[in-house]
Amino acid sequence: MRDEGLGYLASLRESLEVARRAQIPLHISHLKIASKTKWPEMQQALNLLDDARREGLSVTQDVYAYDASSTSIDLLLPPKFRGNSWPPRSVLSNPGLRVELVNGMLANLAANGFKDFGYAYVAHCSDVRIFGKSIREVGAMIQSGEVGFEQPNWLPDIVKNASLRRQVEAVLHLYAHGGAQMIYHVHR
Repeated sequence: MRDEGLGYLASLRESLEVARRAQIPLHISHLKIASKTKWPEMQQALNLLDDARREGLSVTQDVYAYDASSTSIDLLLPPKFRGNSWPPRSVLSNPGLRVELVNGMLANLAANGFKDFGYAYVAHCSDVRIFGKSIREVGAMIQSGEVGFEQPNWLPDIVKNASLRRQVEAVLHLYAHGGAQMIYHVHR
């Protein structure tokens, strides 16, 4: 499925429609909703699957048995800035793109129902000191000077909350230094 977060139900409907039109069986791998604001919609998703079965569509699913997932730090970025199409340093050095990036990060955070990035943990990156740390903890390390952040003066106007500002700096630090493999505690 193309979306396991905010667009989950639309993505599920799309998958069912593709299977229906192609007259093929459908298997939903790792059934889960990865957006806190959408967790209450799981019953609706299960009802859609049951309805499809009642109409004769062959539909199966397995359940994602974990409360966390693992993927790159790109998941914390707005879709426009994900992947290899945006060299990090050129984005961070462009004031307009930087504002768009940070505002998009904050909008995604709010839309998914999280007050901060404490649900995201660093599994692997170029700095072994932060392996296993949450983005909130890495933000505290930036504040203490344990982890350097090259551009500390451009975020205060964008992010008012000091703790959240440090967390955004932590994400951007990782983004600028080769990215990171992350663990996200976002499932239900």
